[in-house]
Amino acid sequence: MSETSERTYAAVQSMAAELPGLVGKDWPQVARQLAELDVDWVAADETRRIGLAAAYRTTLAPYPEARKHLAATMGALSLYGGVLLDVAALVEQLGDDDGAVLLRESARATSPHNTAERRYMGNLKTGRTAQSFKWHNVEFTFWSIAAAIGSLLTTIATVTATGATPIAIAGAVALLIAALAKPFVIKIDADIASVFLGLARAAGLDHEAALVDIVAATNTARREGGLHFRLLTEEQVLDSLSSLSAIGSVASVDSEGKRWRIIEEHGAV
Repeated sequence: MSETSERTYAAVQSMAAELPGLVGKDWPQVARQLAELDVDWVAADETRRIGLAAAYRTTLAPYPEARKHLAATMGALSLYGGVLLDVAALVEQLGDDDGAVLLRESARATSPHNTAERRYMGNLKTGRTAQSFKWHNVEFTFWSIAAAIGSLLTTIATVTATGATPIAIAGAVALLIAALAKPFVIKIDADIASVFLGLARAAGLDHEAALVDIVAATNTARREGGLHFRLLTEEQVLDSLSSLSAIGSVASVDSEGKRWRIIEEHGAV
């Protein structure tokens, strides 16, 4: 299966309600062309769909707003699928093999005719407006994510084990931040995800927390819901905080690393 062609088709279908305004006065003609492509798509095999996907893009190319929106939506779908695949590896570490399988299935579900896609990706939007997701007492807020955070994180919360979900959600948030910090490539594992969650939970209204409190909150999270991860030492928590700092999700408040701040636009309690 060509991911680009499937993603193109899914993006065009998700834009259906917005396309008349994006195309303008030529919409009746464009609508007929898209309708013909839709009919051909249903009957086409994988090879033929590669050509049809190109035809969808060519049809919308003369209309700048539609073209830009299509590119943004395809980018959102790519980010969505990529983060789900990475989180699938994370939830395997958390002992949730079934959840990992479902996340991988969701990542592959890019066609609007797919049941998993309708269930998990129906609210996917593009844009630059702030998005937030609240899980228990932890709220993450983003200002520059290409995909709607709520849609992606709700997918994870829906298909993963209840006890493991808070760390999985925190890992997904860190992965989204890492995806935007393209110069940095780090592996978000259970240790890093739990430390990010620990800081989010320990932070006060000033978005800051002392290292000792981050360690305590992190180790509490690592024992929730039947999880039995080893307790992290202060040095290990510091290592994870350093990795998170590299992608811009947290920052040290002092020169000794005794107090840390979760970057405001990424999240706060």
